Amino acid sequence: MILIKMLGILDALCALVLVFSNFFLIREIYFFLIGSYLLFKGVVFTILSKDPASILDILCGLYALSITLSIENGIVTTLVILYLGQKAAFSFIRF
Repeated sequence: MILIKMLGILDALCALVLVFSNFFLIREIYFFLIGSYLLFKGVVFTILSKDPASILDILCGLYALSITLSIENGIVTTLVILYLGQKAAFSFIRF
C-alpha cells in the first residue's frame, strides 16, 4: 500500500518535471533520472507482474532519456504527461 503511494508520488513528480520543462530550462540530469527511474520500474514490473502498463513505463523512460539528447516532440511529451498523471492519480485512489 505504501509502495503504491510512493510510486504514485514519483510518477507525479516525473509528470511535473515534464510540464515545467515547457516553461523553464531544466537540466538534462533530471530527464536522465526520470528516464532511468521509469525504465527500471518498467523492467522490474514487466518481469514480476507481466503488466502491460509497465511496457508503457519503459517507453516513457526511453522517451525521457531521448530528451537528454534533445530529441523531443510536444505531442509525445503531452501524452507522457497525461499517462504519468493518470497513473499517479489512480495510485492515490486505490485502496
